[in-house]
Amino acid sequence: MLPALSRRARRALVGALTAITLTVSGATAASAETPQELAKKKEEETKIALTAAMAIGAGNPLPAMPISLMAGPKDFMPVDNLGRPKKEILDQARNFANSTPMPDQIRGAILAGIMFWEGGGKSEIKLPEGAAPRFKQFYWPSIASKCINAQSDAIGSGIAVPGPTVIPVPGAKEGETAFLFTALGTGKLNKTDMKVYWFNLNTFKSGVAPLGGNGINPEGPATVSGNAPTGKGNVIAVMDGSIDTIEKESNAHCSFIPTAAFFEVN
Repeated sequence: MLPALSRRARRALVGALTAITLTVSGATAASAETPQELAKKKEEETKIALTAAMAIGAGNPLPAMPISLMAGPKDFMPVDNLGRPKKEILDQARNFANSTPMPDQIRGAILAGIMFWEGGGKSEIKLPEGAAPRFKQFYWPSIASKCINAQSDAIGSGIAVPGPTVIPVPGAKEGETAFLFTALGTGKLNKTDMKVYWFNLNTFKSGVAPLGGNGINPEGPATVSGNAPTGKGNVIAVMDGSIDTIEKESNAHCSFIPTAAFFEVN
């Protein structure tokens, strides 16, 4: 049975399940469709997934999207051959976010996603040199308003690392998963109420893993981590919660919107 989830976490979980369903159904039907039909289907699925992810992740319905974002010529594909949104799509999304009246939290989530895909967000997570562990990035960046010096928005980045692994601290044994979340641009960690809600699709086991301060980036940005006995199999995880930081000018309480990941533990 699933643990008790917040409304925002439930929405993110539904969004992740929807994305997985679209991916699986698309792969199953691929052999029966022509390349042109596959391209058209991929275009529609991508538009649906991008719109749903933003709306579900923010926990609010999005304003009506402009026609240029929701429809285009038949040969129009919003992603490149690696599955990344094309530059013109990111530019349209940026213009949409900056020119359309909407809640600040949704605007921040859209701009955070754009920065993520453009590679503009400089990672401040320090990883050891040499062989790095296999990890899964959470699908979309999280966002917290008035988080940096209690004035500016902060982008949160989460990863899942299937065990066995020694990093991130506290590591994970075989059949476990380690989780890490960093609030980029923030000060030192003070308190944390970040959690990961997970569900194993193969064993039907579920749980909640609190993320605590484990000495990662002690001078900032605020970083929390933890592990969970997910077991082996395909796992869905939803990460959300809040952290309190110690800033130079003003301490801050940062409430992050949910983000989700789907990964396999071998």
